[in-house]
Amino acid sequence: MITFAENIEGYYWMADSDTPVVVRSRDDLPWTSSDDLPKGSDYVVAAFFCESDTDGKPVRSIHIRFVDGEYMCDAVPLPDNHDEPQVFIGEKGLQKLRFLQLWDEVSSEYDGEEFVALLPGKSLFVGFEK
Repeated sequence: MITFAENIEGYYWMADSDTPVVVRSRDDLPWTSSDDLPKGSDYVVAAFFCESDTDGKPVRSIHIRFVDGEYMCDAVPLPDNHDEPQVFIGEKGLQKLRFLQLWDEVSSEYDGEEFVALLPGKSLFVGFEK
């Protein structure tokens, strides 16, 4: 179960809607945790949220998606040291979205030599462009 913090922003997309719902604080959410997400025909197709500390620094990224009749919820603490987030143009009324790309180190061997390669890992929503 993921409990949503007071300082949260992001968006969610309902199955019966043509546009996403923008969230600027927990007051904009009809649920307080992932256990409260709706079941049945009007479900959350996908949701991207970012929680911030009291200073406004992003601290946790939450991604929710509905797959095969079940919610898949992922909450990832943001690393202290990371690259600059990438900015993407949102669709259908969303302002610009900021995503942080995490990289996974993978050991590999080529021509008899060991080396470490970086492969794209998780892509985390870290808020809207200000």
